[in-house]
Amino acid sequence: MRQAAQGAAHARPRAELAVADGPLADRVPNQRPFSLADRWPRNTSPDRPCVRFEGATQGMGETRLATESIVSPLVKATLPVGLYKTVDSSLRKSLPVGLYKAIRLLGKEIMLHRLHRAGVKRAKAYAEKRGLKLNIGCGPNRKEGWLNIDLSPGAEFSLDMRERIPLPDGSATIIYSEHFLIFLDYPDDVNHFLRECYRVLESGGIFRVGVPDTRWPLLEYAGLGDGQWLHNCKTGEYYRPEWCKTPLDHLNYHFRAETEHRYAYDFDTMEYALEEAGFVEINQCGFDPALDAKNREVGTLYVNARKPSAVL
Repeated sequence: MRQAAQGAAHARPRAELAVADGPLADRVPNQRPFSLADRWPRNTSPDRPCVRFEGATQGMGETRLATESIVSPLVKATLPVGLYKTVDSSLRKSLPVGLYKAIRLLGKEIMLHRLHRAGVKRAKAYAEKRGLKLNIGCGPNRKEGWLNIDLSPGAEFSLDMRERIPLPDGSATIIYSEHFLIFLDYPDDVNHFLRECYRVLESGGIFRVGVPDTRWPLLEYAGLGDGQWLHNCKTGEYYRPEWCKTPLDHLNYHFRAETEHRYAYDFDTMEYALEEAGFVEINQCGFDPALDAKNREVGTLYVNARKPSAVL
């Protein structure tokens, strides 16, 4: 019997053994051993990815909470709180730092790919549509009558904007994007995204973009501002983690946001990128309450650009 048990143990994957034979096995009673493969069940279809962003659901005999995924804070998956912490802690302790980070990044990309596939499938319903209005990277700021695109709840569909936008040429009258472009690598992914927006817009269509205005914090850091930006950082008006103490800490967080921000913009940089994509009539604009989120009115650089009208 002992030899048979040992043989069965050797047949199980190591990722499963770490939970099945360790202290976690005693913490999760009346369940089969948990494996990292459980994060992507075989019966999960692309249009129903195994992802939960908010709230709670019942499963495995206990309440499962939407917790931070081991793959990335950008993607939240369903795991019991204690189970997530144990698995993540085990991986962090047992793997070299670089390999642990690489696994997190790989997991994130797998989840993003699944979400994108589901979004591409849903986008087929708009293959013959024209006059669309796209709100890309909408987050919680959905717009009625628009196609809201994001990797969060409430969006019509999820898409990876590093890939081709699965909509026909000239199918949109306006594309709006607020505080999203900063999450794309510059120049390659940004240029690709802007060219795709140009393609999807009809002739004369409008592209409106809003990004954190980097000119303001740079002037503040150089001692040429009124102190309001740094005051907002220190008082919590702008989110900052506890480790941000000095002016340069706050400036670094503006640029990096713990590696989530990929590039920073002023008007000159934005204008150049839009020109390279083919846009014309590129202008810095003020806050528009009909389009822009009120909580981003201060500190956001808003720019309008137009796709040239067709030459008859």
